[in-house]
Amino acid sequence: MAKKVKTKKFTTESGVEITLTQVKGILVQKALRSVTMPEHPTYETTTMSGRVQTLRMDEKAASDTEGGMELWKSYQSELEEAQVEQNNRVMDAVLSTGVDVDIPDDDEWTEELEAIGLEPRTGRIGRKLDYLSTILGTGDLPEIFKEIMRLTGAPEEVVKEVEDSFSDSIREE
Repeated sequence: MAKKVKTKKFTTESGVEITLTQVKGILVQKALRSVTMPEHPTYETTTMSGRVQTLRMDEKAASDTEGGMELWKSYQSELEEAQVEQNNRVMDAVLSTGVDVDIPDDDEWTEELEAIGLEPRTGRIGRKLDYLSTILGTGDLPEIFKEIMRLTGAPEEVVKEVEDSFSDSIREE
């Protein structure tokens, strides 16, 4: 017997009604793993006994190591790029599988994308993600993610982490 999929109606800040559904966790996990994170830099130090030891670099060690700050700054930049890409892929995975929305037959909404130099995608999922980008407000995303996490059965601690991560990213902007 097939398990009933949990859903919840949600009205976006722009007034469009969408349906949120539980997502397949495996897809989100694959999205997380699909981005290669940069290798953490290391440095070598000699112990008092004369043994050479390789340690993971941090900012202090980088400042104490010749060429370390350049290496550390490069790593931090690569790490930030990888994390942004990872977040984008997870967001696409959650929105593409966790949101049902009726896309208008006319392509009037694509003009918004074209006006800012973006070419609308042609595939079903690409069009869905593009359409969502035209109707979702900044306050919608945290609420959508929290509700989808709840529908999926995530513990409240995980839902709280998701909420906090959105709060942190808003503060950083």
